[in-house]
Amino acid sequence: MKKLGKDIIDFFNRQRFVIIATVDNNGFPHTSCKGILDVEEDKIYLLDLYTHNTYVNIKKNNLVSITAVDEEKFMGYCVKGKATIVDLSSDRSSLLKRWDERLLERVLRRILIHIKKDKSSLYHPEIRMSHPKYVIRVEPKEIISLSPPDGQMRE
Repeated sequence: MKKLGKDIIDFFNRQRFVIIATVDNNGFPHTSCKGILDVEEDKIYLLDLYTHNTYVNIKKNNLVSITAVDEEKFMGYCVKGKATIVDLSSDRSSLLKRWDERLLERVLRRILIHIKKDKSSLYHPEIRMSHPKYVIRVEPKEIISLSPPDGQMRE
């Protein structure tokens, strides 16, 4: 198992979402956006509210790839690893508490954006989201920096 350094943990925790890639029944890649629930040095927890393709694919083949990029800083990471579906019907109060925190952050961010742009819309889809029934836990096996190597950028 590969450990994520503090800089990578902080990077992922600043992202609103990541792209997870799984493999479907036909061997094709399937990508999907997932919210980040929590990041530890040996685990990444992702939200999956739909129980559809990603869920089915992980049940059949648990090898995944997670990609996150920061366009402004021109950097990112790809984390390859093994995924597990973690059922939240048992007592996972710390994960559910983190879900509530992330949900509140998303709603507040959307409200602030609407205020700054002087929008009158009260559309906040996050408010309708129910607690997740499970989360995806990924144990990193390989970490790839997506930043250009030193010397590859023009000054």
